[in-house]
Amino acid sequence: MQLDTGMTLGYEYFLAGDYANAIPILHKTIRSGITASSIINPVAAYCVMARLVAVQGLLDKSYDLYQRAAQLIAEASGQHLGAKAVVEVGIADVLCEWNDLDAALAHIKQGLDLMPWWGKADDFALAYVTLARIHLAQANWSGAIAAVERAIHVIQTRGVFSEARRAVEIAQVKMWLAQGDLQAAGRWAASRGERSGSDDGFGFENELTHITQVRVHVAQNRPNEAIALLSHLEETARSAGRMGRVIEILVLQALAMREVGDAQHAMLALAECLALAEPGGYVRVFLDEGRPMQLLLAQWLAHAGAGPLRDYAIHLLSQFDAEPHDIKVPEGQVPSTGLIEPLSRRELEVLHLIALGRTNQEIARQLIVAAGTVKAHTASIYRKLDVTNRTEAVAHARQLGILP
Repeated sequence: MQLDTGMTLGYEYFLAGDYANAIPILHKTIRSGITASSIINPVAAYCVMARLVAVQGLLDKSYDLYQRAAQLIAEASGQHLGAKAVVEVGIADVLCEWNDLDAALAHIKQGLDLMPWWGKADDFALAYVTLARIHLAQANWSGAIAAVERAIHVIQTRGVFSEARRAVEIAQVKMWLAQGDLQAAGRWAASRGERSGSDDGFGFENELTHITQVRVHVAQNRPNEAIALLSHLEETARSAGRMGRVIEILVLQALAMREVGDAQHAMLALAECLALAEPGGYVRVFLDEGRPMQLLLAQWLAHAGAGPLRDYAIHLLSQFDAEPHDIKVPEGQVPSTGLIEPLSRRELEVLHLIALGRTNQEIARQLIVAAGTVKAHTASIYRKLDVTNRTEAVAHARQLGILP
């Protein structure tokens, strides 16, 4: 498929992070292309615009732009299979972030099936990267590994832009981290270096590479180095309006702050992250961080007031495979806390749910007991912790190490 000069220029501006020049060119391509005989250029422009607004944190708008491109294809004469391939991959990417993994997998498979009609190696490689992320989210290790290997094969055998090469490289590193291969990830991070002294080192082109270096630092238990790098990344991304990237940066900041024991700044970073992510319905950016983020969300929720962000945090926690309140304390393993009379296993379960802000009625439904039984357990918890209300109970339990 051949793109015109204007569309190519708009794409190059996007890759450079120059949105001021990219947006008007892409809009012009959409307007002029719709009246022409070919729809390839306007569809491509819609897709680049969709990626651009996703970087800005406007995930719902990104999805809407992909849908407009799909509608344009549906209304045009002819099949336009190549153009449809790119749209399907873009839709899959958004659905994956929304954690609608079955739908995302269906779209990415259709996109890959149609990709030969598009013929551009970069989009082939990026499609395999999306497939790898979906498989990894589904814990389909063999599928994720195969997708990364296919992406590597594309960039090794066909000419691609640096964007696709970086995306495949990052997918490989994420796979190593998911597999616990810190040696391979560490070698990659060391080979990349950190161009912290360069003005453009933290620009759009290198942003995802640096974010991946942060992930390696965190995995290597080097949170202070991660925090220093994140500070530069946040400043650059925020000043450029790349709020989608800021969301990911804040997620990692919160986790790194937690690792160094700075609970206050961890909570502040997470609170801002939730505020930015909630309108777009981001999910995987939290879930992909696993158990540490699950615990951090539960801790934030325990102190959150009523409102959309609290509902959002509850929704995110419900998406995890093993939520904090699902943790059962095995027989004989009730933790030692220094209490004269330790909490029972059932009291610990009730306490975890109290920390998540559940009402007595909600706790009763979840544990399948009477509301009066929950009240009795709560009274016993108060007595053993020597407190008089829920807030004091949660705070004192954290001081004793009973709650995370």
